[in-house]
Amino acid sequence: MKCEIAKLKADIASLIERRNDSLQLNGSFQFLTSPRVWLIAAEYVHHFSSYILSTVEPVELLHQASKFLNTVMVSDVIIGSHFGIEAQLENWRLYAQFFDKIQLGLRSMHMSTTETLVACTCVSVTITNRTLQQGFPHLNSDGTGGTKGGVWSPVAVRMLDQKLIMCGTVKFGLDVMDKVTRVDFQADMMTPMTKLLHNLRTVSYAFTKARITPDFYIVRDVDI
Repeated sequence: MKCEIAKLKADIASLIERRNDSLQLNGSFQFLTSPRVWLIAAEYVHHFSSYILSTVEPVELLHQASKFLNTVMVSDVIIGSHFGIEAQLENWRLYAQFFDKIQLGLRSMHMSTTETLVACTCVSVTITNRTLQQGFPHLNSDGTGGTKGGVWSPVAVRMLDQKLIMCGTVKFGLDVMDKVTRVDFQADMMTPMTKLLHNLRTVSYAFTKARITPDFYIVRDVDI
């Protein structure tokens, strides 16, 4: 992991240097934010991916992620409609629960305001039996994801084992100390689902009562 972090630091330094060179050429040089903020965003993506892709009980990964989040975030960080670092960890647990594999790639980063860093991402997922059971239980005739021996609908059958590639963003709200005060994670699941199912009516049916929203947000039991 140390080698991966070192590479991230080098990549971020190179990205900042190229960005600043570009601003100088345009005659509008300004240092947008500290290198630490860019590194935080890159490490966030790294920890998220490592946790989701783990094939074993991620106790050590959870410890590393918790330590990282507690270092870079305020204690009452806003995570969607929830608060606190534990809410962020719970989000990661849910994605690991719903998907066998998620690949989250960092495409670019920019400051949308002086207090908001936007990381543009590419998210790749495969819809497996676990995804249908956890995220789309209503597509089974028993209404509970097949736990009572129901039959999957034709829509679910079409979705099974299909790979979705989504464009997404992670927005980091920052305070004056470069601590993360807010994280908004989203990805466009609507576009690949429309390509897969061919029409909006079928897509609407798939997402109705689903525990995954078209912007790739997982609905918790407490939110239902």
